[in-house]
Amino acid sequence: MNEQVNIEQIMEEIRQEIREKGISLDIPEFAGASEKPVAEIAPFDRNEFDRGVLAVQRNAQLECYAPILGNPIIKFIKRFVRKMVNFIIAPIVEDQNAFNAAAAETISSLQSYINELEKRVGELEASAVKGERK
Repeated sequence: MNEQVNIEQIMEEIRQEIREKGISLDIPEFAGASEKPVAEIAPFDRNEFDRGVLAVQRNAQLECYAPILGNPIIKFIKRFVRKMVNFIIAPIVEDQNAFNAAAAETISSLQSYINELEKRVGELEASAVKGERK
């Protein structure tokens, strides 16, 4: 364990291997990157976002059991099967509900953040217009 690591030697070996394999070290430039505003590349529809947030909030909680329908024999069989698989299904549903709650909370936080940013942009635009009038 007392061996000294010679970084220069290792780097030279790597450089030699790169030269032998003909690998180019050119880093691409971002000259071809779009200069369009973000709104043109990925338009943001606020109404659609708000509808999505409501849908996530409404559907975040899963129910472990659906109502059992059918004739008495079918109901008995379904209840029996439900009891047999409950030990598998219940923990999965609990984990999914925990994830859904965290996702819904995060999305609601994003909505609040967007609201705050829109408010600040509006205030800045209003102060800029006042500054131009003076």
